[in-house]
Amino acid sequence: MKALTVPMVRQLLDGKHEQAFFWTDEDTGLSCKVRCDCVSEVDGRIAVVDYKTTTDARTSVFVNRDMDRYGYTMQAYMYTEAVMKCMKLPYRPDFYFIVQEKKGPYSLNVVCVYGDSEVMAHGQDLFRECIGTLKQCMDTGFYFGLMGPYNEPNEAYLPGYVSLGEEDE
Repeated sequence: MKALTVPMVRQLLDGKHEQAFFWTDEDTGLSCKVRCDCVSEVDGRIAVVDYKTTTDARTSVFVNRDMDRYGYTMQAYMYTEAVMKCMKLPYRPDFYFIVQEKKGPYSLNVVCVYGDSEVMAHGQDLFRECIGTLKQCMDTGFYFGLMGPYNEPNEAYLPGYVSLGEEDE
């Protein structure tokens, strides 16, 4: 499917492409940058658009697998934060993912993260956690990995699909 044959996609992509935005995070003082695939207008409001390819463009798969796996909720927050601050908007823009499958028939979907949604709030929480960790690492010079700031090993656990229940006799 050719993306530009879909009216909504054509509207979403009718804006400024590959625009970079720079801002300073007020809580940490760190400089931040994003580069938006497209910033356009939808129903009189600014919208931020990102094009993604995937193996399965169904909403349920994209939301339940890809958004979490690849940090897309944090991306939606960061990009809209940048656009809101740099364009001095009185509202948080909506963020649109144009999702297209990599193999034929190249199914296409548009998934929106509304500016005032729980999804956007979750992205904000992830961003605050990550930028706070980065600030801590920069201040201390200690860049801990997945072992955390106390440099302790993580404990192994059984995955949820493993059952240790008593067997019937």
